[in-house]
Amino acid sequence: MKPYLLILCGATGSGKSSLIEYTLKHLNLDSNYKKIIIDDYIESDKNYKNYIHKIISEECKKFDNIDECASTNFVNNKEMIEKFNRGYWCVRDKDKIEIKHNYNCNFIDKYPKNYEKYSNELLIDSLKLSKNIIVEGQCKNLSIFHWLLSMANDLCLNDKNEKINCLLDKYDVIFAYSMIDYKVLQKNNINRLINKIGEFYKDNKINAPRLPDISNKVFKPIYKSIKFNLINLIKKCILTNKVDNKYCTDKRIYRVLIYDNNNNFQWKLIFDSGNNKLNNKTKIINYIKRNFRFGRSVKKTFKKTFKKTFKRFRKN
Repeated sequence: MKPYLLILCGATGSGKSSLIEYTLKHLNLDSNYKKIIIDDYIESDKNYKNYIHKIISEECKKFDNIDECASTNFVNNKEMIEKFNRGYWCVRDKDKIEIKHNYNCNFIDKYPKNYEKYSNELLIDSLKLSKNIIVEGQCKNLSIFHWLLSMANDLCLNDKNEKINCLLDKYDVIFAYSMIDYKVLQKNNINRLINKIGEFYKDNKINAPRLPDISNKVFKPIYKSIKFNLINLIKKCILTNKVDNKYCTDKRIYRVLIYDNNNNFQWKLIFDSGNNKLNNKTKIINYIKRNFRFGRSVKKTFKKTFKKTFKRFRKN
């Protein structure tokens, strides 16, 4: 049996991490794997944790209730988002980010860990050892797949720049998507943020939270890109007679799974490219367009408008 490379996809707060168990069980895959998720390393880094705990402590010292503080001072607060981002990027790659964004990363240790480099090294080592690998991304495009291929392909070339025994060739590449309605996703992110800030404030030994920007201006284009890329993945790379190698790369994708997570983590598998009963192209594209919208469905909006119009009519 081939080792697998599982790529978890979905917007922030869509439940990507929870997909692992369901996907492994559905495909009957080995539960022994190497999880390479850079955000996990950063959230557990002592520099990041100390920095975030200091911000939360300062912001919430005037509040009796930590949840009230979180919802008042952190949800969609541009200043706080910028502070959290500074902490995240300084910890992720201090030298690069100080030059690129002119951030002051003076809260970082003298010799910090470069998590970009660390993740790349872990990936290469795991490929060499033929370990099962799990990575995670929003998948606004196929850049995460292209990055993985480029890392693997660098190991394929000999001294004459000729391809030899490419490591990723022996892997089954699987995409697992967690899809969810936009308004539900925003609410989930708010609830998760409030809970995580409260938990971390009480116990700073656990992983520190991140603060995503879920304003419509920032979050809606990301959500739209994920949907667009998913539909393109199905059309151009999976359910097609001619694969678009420029878009999909020359590495054949073994399986694509799509889960509907609109019902509070009661996962519903709506697409499986390897199952004839669940791989109808027209049905799945229509399902994605219909069920993963920017809030209230057209049908519900029509009903609400009709009721208001009818009430006015009765009054008159």
